[in-house]
Amino acid sequence: MSSTDLSIHSLETLAHIISGGVQELRNSRAEGATRCLEQLDFLKAMFLDGIRISDALRNTVVPINRLPPEILTDIFSMLRDELPVVAYFPARWPFKVYRTESLEPLLAVCRCWRDLVLGTPSLWNRFQAVHDRGSTKHFNRSFGSPVAIDIVSCYTRKMDAWCRQLEGQIRELHIHVKWNRGEEVPGSIFDFLLAFSAPELVHCKINFLNVPFPLSLWDSPSVPLFAGHGNKLRSLYLAGTPLLPANTFPLLTRFALCHSPYVYFEDNKPNWNLDDLVKFLSGSPRLEELYLCCITIQGRAPHPDNAHRPSSVKLHQLRYFAIDAYGEPAIIPAIRMVDSAIISPPSCHRFYTPIHPVEFIPMLLGDRAYRRLRIDFSGRKLLQFADDQGSVSMCAPVRSESDWSQLHTLFQTSPFLEAIEELWLALGPTEYEMTRSLPPLFSWFPKVRGLSITLNPFFASHQCVALEYVLSPLHADTLMCPLLDTLCINLPGSVTSVDQLEYMLSARSRRHPVRRLVVGYDPRLDLPVLADVFAFERLVDELVIGEVMVPASLASDWLLDVHNAFDDERSAIKEGWPRWSENPM
Repeated sequence: MSSTDLSIHSLETLAHIISGGVQELRNSRAEGATRCLEQLDFLKAMFLDGIRISDALRNTVVPINRLPPEILTDIFSMLRDELPVVAYFPARWPFKVYRTESLEPLLAVCRCWRDLVLGTPSLWNRFQAVHDRGSTKHFNRSFGSPVAIDIVSCYTRKMDAWCRQLEGQIRELHIHVKWNRGEEVPGSIFDFLLAFSAPELVHCKINFLNVPFPLSLWDSPSVPLFAGHGNKLRSLYLAGTPLLPANTFPLLTRFALCHSPYVYFEDNKPNWNLDDLVKFLSGSPRLEELYLCCITIQGRAPHPDNAHRPSSVKLHQLRYFAIDAYGEPAIIPAIRMVDSAIISPPSCHRFYTPIHPVEFIPMLLGDRAYRRLRIDFSGRKLLQFADDQGSVSMCAPVRSESDWSQLHTLFQTSPFLEAIEELWLALGPTEYEMTRSLPPLFSWFPKVRGLSITLNPFFASHQCVALEYVLSPLHADTLMCPLLDTLCINLPGSVTSVDQLEYMLSARSRRHPVRRLVVGYDPRLDLPVLADVFAFERLVDELVIGEVMVPASLASDWLLDVHNAFDDERSAIKEGWPRWSENPM
């Protein structure tokens, strides 16, 4: 009987053989112990074959083994731990690789699973390579399929050999090379990036931390990467590199330039200037996202001898544009220099470096009338202004009562904010304390129709104070926000009473009623308090309630997790805020 015959017929045949073997055992007892032991060993082998066949037949009818291989592979892929490829804030770099240690136990479950896991390259072809550790299996098991590699810490000769061997398979290449003084300069990484033809490369990140560049590359402000090729490249992220690519990337849609070292040539000119950047960007007309992070702009003004080069570039498809000129001695002139060289459409979402003092903010906003405003000081002290087309985001380092007083004056006197109809507000206890001596926050925006209030659960002790502070100005007798139609508020688990919210809704119901109330509650909220929330249905036309957890990075985003929160077309609260990076290096 063949060792691969695992049918019911083979099991039936084996049963007849065992039956005959038992009869032989009965007869062999008269022939002595040796013959009896031989027959017992034969029966043992037959029984083991029977167990193997029955286990195999059982596996064929177990429900999970009747799933199509594609579904089983999807299930296995969920076992992997996700590793984001981090980026400097605010650059959006949405790529990821996976840790695959959790797949190893699957190899010992059964032959079917082992063959499927080892024969599916997509389970292994997105991985992180650290000091050669565990990388060999990924390179071997990914062979023949598109590969995404995240090389961390150092670039070894073995990694160099692997990358050159898989040259035609690499779709994503993320390199984070760190150099410590006293170590050998990893020259092979430069040779690889210059010689690698990148025939299938789509997304690439190169991050050099304190890595000295070879002197041979300093003859020009730019150098041809990927042997002058890279025609399929769509995303490029350069950090710590003092040179610009000399390539033209016609399909490039995302470009980030971060921490470019500011190095002078012997004639006292920087290694690249703004004209060089404009020239590079002109070769990527499809660019949709552009990030200039921690780049020294001043001093890179075009030189007179370069006057024949184009002084500006229009990127008609640009949707996200970030300028982080942190560290500039004069931030506003630096930003204006970039704005005059790189022209984006009105629909573009823009992000600016931390602006201090806040009196500079109107210079960045221009004369556009903004309808939406988000003030989220839960993390990066983010201000976002938006209209029907684009938006402007910035980090405003408001640290004192004086800063808040300046911000109050700005909001009160700026005509471009008179049209604000939608306000998202997320403050911490420090901000509430610093604004107590100022007029109520809502007095800044009399035309607000949609209001989202975030109570930060990480400051439990101030929740009752915060509820009273943000809701009391909305009572009908104060005439604050007389046009208020939609109110959204979250309730952390530490909230013990919603009397303030009920009182405000009742007071406004007679003259300035709130039509729609959206409440997000923490799952740890006491049930009696939650029951009081459901009772608000009598005070509004529409009540939407959902369980939420407030995110630590941008607290006001809790509203995005409430089902049906944005279903009402008449509501002034809309969903579409621009998203910036949440995983800074």
